[in-house]
Amino acid sequence: MLLLLTTFACSGDGDGVFNRPEKDDSTDNGTDDSDPGEVDPEGDCGNGLDDDGDGDTDCADSDCATYEVCTWPDVISHRSVFDFKGRRVTCETWAGDFDEDVEDCITEFTSELAVVEDGDICTQCDRTYEGAFEYQRETCGGIYGDGSALPTSGRFGFIFAENKWVLFGKDETTGTWEEGLDLTAEGDRYTWNNGAGEPIYYDVGDCDNDPLYVGDVQITLNFTPR
Repeated sequence: MLLLLTTFACSGDGDGVFNRPEKDDSTDNGTDDSDPGEVDPEGDCGNGLDDDGDGDTDCADSDCATYEVCTWPDVISHRSVFDFKGRRVTCETWAGDFDEDVEDCITEFTSELAVVEDGDICTQCDRTYEGAFEYQRETCGGIYGDGSALPTSGRFGFIFAENKWVLFGKDETTGTWEEGLDLTAEGDRYTWNNGAGEPIYYDVGDCDNDPLYVGDVQITLNFTPR
């Protein structure tokens, strides 16, 4: 449409009257199928402007429905479960061996993660999200905790791809964001788990056979776009 308007504008005779192009009888059926009110669709879905003047800007415009950034979720529901299964351990000392059953415990929390664009941002990610943690079950801290408070919120970075999200986390030691886990699509959510579990070793300090293999923890992470 812009090309059509430009063609007419450039064919003016200088007195404000546009010259009509010569009619081509071989192709013209005597009708004009163009719509003079037609407007080109939104062409740039990330410039913050309403390019086509329809009142909707960027991702709010239906023209941008398939634009990559417009398919990224604004809110993500998150659920983490850490399920620890203890085992019977033997502490070997100079005074003899002592057996003890390590208790099971579980920590489960959920969060509604929203997009953040300031503060500590994962620059290599598509988007960074933050949310407050709500604990549904928490018995590990009371049994094995060192007295430190549980985290009340967290930030996560994501790179979005078809059928897979890449989860990033911040390394508190180095202060840098690092690629962590590949989350795979399962229905409407993206998930990761460590299969049969990960062995946990604990240094009691008084056992000659430290660190002791005290049990296994199964971890499940779920992220669902909203």
